[in-house]
Amino acid sequence: MKIKQCTECLEPTKIATGFWDGKDKSGKPTGGYLYDCNNPSCQIRQEKLSAENAAIQKEKAAQEENRKNGIDITKMKKTRAQAEMTMRDCAEVLGVSMSRYCDYVYEREPMPPQEWQRIMAIAKEDQQ
Repeated sequence: MKIKQCTECLEPTKIATGFWDGKDKSGKPTGGYLYDCNNPSCQIRQEKLSAENAAIQKEKAAQEENRKNGIDITKMKKTRAQAEMTMRDCAEVLGVSMSRYCDYVYEREPMPPQEWQRIMAIAKEDQQ
């Protein structure tokens, strides 16, 4: 529905930002462009901006919770790099998925204090 709406839209600020392809219900190849625009009255544009704002607010909340818990993600990144640990190594040590660990590192989710302490301890051990 939304792809069709954008495809048919005559908004002068509309630009192609990507391409999609796949198969339709009958198995035939199909594809098209993904669009963006600067029309403030466009419902799709409004939904996109709303989602972006929600993501920013969620990040700020995660950063605030990390700060309250004494978690310094930048320090953890530096310590991990000095210990030559990959993000995958850290995720495996914590027993979480790479996706979850990335959410912690990019502060999309607050990092539990016990997991931060565990990574810091292991990274410091590896440095010695």
